[in-house]
Amino acid sequence: MISQNQIARLLECQEHRHLVDRVLSNGRCRSNAARRALSREGALASAALGLGLQRLVELTYRPSAIADRVCAQLIAMQRPDGLFTNSNIQHESLLSASAVAVRALTMWIDLQRHAGRGVTAGASDAVSRGIAALAGRFLGGIDAHADAVGWAVVLWQLGDVPAFRRAVPTDRLLERLDESAADLLEDELSRYAHAMAA
Repeated sequence: MISQNQIARLLECQEHRHLVDRVLSNGRCRSNAARRALSREGALASAALGLGLQRLVELTYRPSAIADRVCAQLIAMQRPDGLFTNSNIQHESLLSASAVAVRALTMWIDLQRHAGRGVTAGASDAVSRGIAALAGRFLGGIDAHADAVGWAVVLWQLGDVPAFRRAVPTDRLLERLDESAADLLEDELSRYAHAMAA
C-alpha cells in the first residue's frame, strides 16, 4: 500500500508516472486503458496530483498540510476553460485528467467540511468550473467511440457526484458509451463507470 510519505516524496520528485501507476494499482482501477489515458504527457502532472490527493484524503481521514498543498497546486493547474491539463492533448486524456482532478478537489472539500473547517472559495470554484467544462464537452456533442476511455474515466470519477449528475445526464452518457464502445465493455474501467453512474 502506498503511504502518505511515499506520495509526498513522489510528488516532490515529480515522479508523476510512477505515482499514477502506484495509485491505480493500489486499490483503484487496473485498467490499462485508463492508465494510458492518464499517463500521456500533458495530462500526467494533473492526473498524478489528482490521484495523489484522492489517496491522501483516504489515508489521513482528517485535514493535513500535505493535502492542502497538493490541493493548492491542483487548483493552480486549472486552465481558463476549467479543464486540468497543460497542453493540447488527446481528448480522452483531457477528459480523464480533468475528471480525476475534479474528484480529488471534491474529496478534499468534503474532508474539510467533515472536520468543521471552512472551504476556500478557490476550491469550490475550481470544482464548479471543472464540472461545467466537462458538461460543456458532453452537451457540445461527444464522439463516444473515439473518446470512450475518457468518458468512462469521467463516469468512474464523477458518476456519483451530485453536482456532476445535475449537469450531465449520466444515464444518457453511459448508454452512448455502451452502444459505441463495445470493446470497452469487458474492461475493468467499464465496470467502475457503470457502478459509479448507477
